[in-house]
Amino acid sequence: MSELSEGLLIFMTGVLALATFILAYHAWRLWKVTKEVAQSAEKLKLMPKLVLDTIQPLSNTKTFCRFSVKNIGFGSAINMEAHEGDKKLEPVLERQYIVATDIYNWDIPDAKVGQVRTIEVKYTDITGGQTRREHIHVKVYTTT
Repeated sequence: MSELSEGLLIFMTGVLALATFILAYHAWRLWKVTKEVAQSAEKLKLMPKLVLDTIQPLSNTKTFCRFSVKNIGFGSAINMEAHEGDKKLEPVLERQYIVATDIYNWDIPDAKVGQVRTIEVKYTDITGGQTRREHIHVKVYTTT
């Protein structure tokens, strides 16, 4: 084999080794990004999101307004509390958690037609992480 052929063979071997290193580096980066995306998606699966669902109208015999919130998130919400100012509202049914697409009801006492009551709903996700707060405005109305 000639010197030129040997030099070319050594050069091509170096190029192939460099290309292999570059491909291995990009495969490692792709694996790292894929792992981060999977971890972020796992966190999203645990996140609840509560929004105002319905408000029941007052009747002549009622002095409270019932409203519900719906969990439109992916995970369950726990430790739910509703407050109007410093006053804690009592839930209709005492439950420990609210799963995705489920609703949870509270009553607002001493409601009058035309009032807009601001309610703060506090809850955490199933990991017991940071408490989230949603401010909900409930407009009291009647069917008559």
